[in-house]
Amino acid sequence: MPARGAFISDLVGPRDAMSGIALHSVGTRAVGLIGALAGGVLIATVGPTVVFSAGAAVFLIGAAVMRTIPPLAQKPRAESGSLIGSAFEGLRIMASIPTVATLLVLAMIIEIFAFSHAALMPSVAQKVLGVGAVGLGALTAMAGVGALLGSLALSAVGDVRRRGLLILVVALVYGLAIVGFGASSFFAVSLAVIVVVGVMAAAFDTLQWTLLQAGVPDGMRGRVLGGWVFAIGFGWVGHLEVGLLGETLGVQKALLINGAVVAVAALIALVFARRLRRI
Repeated sequence: MPARGAFISDLVGPRDAMSGIALHSVGTRAVGLIGALAGGVLIATVGPTVVFSAGAAVFLIGAAVMRTIPPLAQKPRAESGSLIGSAFEGLRIMASIPTVATLLVLAMIIEIFAFSHAALMPSVAQKVLGVGAVGLGALTAMAGVGALLGSLALSAVGDVRRRGLLILVVALVYGLAIVGFGASSFFAVSLAVIVVVGVMAAAFDTLQWTLLQAGVPDGMRGRVLGGWVFAIGFGWVGHLEVGLLGETLGVQKALLINGAVVAVAALIALVFARRLRRI
């Protein structure tokens, strides 16, 4: 993921980086929706061997296509020493840049308290909405549609001013949407709200990839995305946390609490992260 994100920016240039990253997200999410449906049908009809073989074939085709892209001109850079030393130097640089540090902390909070809402989707469908497996499939599909719409919107608008302010607003709306999803007891309302959740999730990821790379020197872009992967690697904490809250307080209260945490974190960043707001 870090290599792919940095490579996209290399291909399209800094000005069109957000459009390129958003377009990549559109492709990924569209194929994911189609693949999920096709995979389910194939597993039911011909078994999982065909599904995994087809997935492997797609990766091989992708690798072959990547080989057709001419090598990009690379700026010579000084010897960076050992791998471990280079990694720690990257962490030191990331921590010393306020906007990057803020984005990585925000990524960790969003991953733990926002993206973990998906873990409770089956419980929401069964216990709150009473719609069963078919309703769960509809909720999941509408979240995917929202994510696709969010990626399409960012790819269409191109270079946006005040992207730092935009990502904080997106994080705030994301938290409020999760609160709304937790508060809803009506299936139609939940379908509408989960679309908004999907839009904000996709927009947040795309904006973050763009802003993180814009905030560091070219030689650091791969490493800063590696820092992002490290930050979102704490997502398992959110699944444990939201599961515990759901078990003790109820599914809806768990979503309300997590959405509120995200919204409060976004508000705090809006007030104090002045440098990020000005980007």
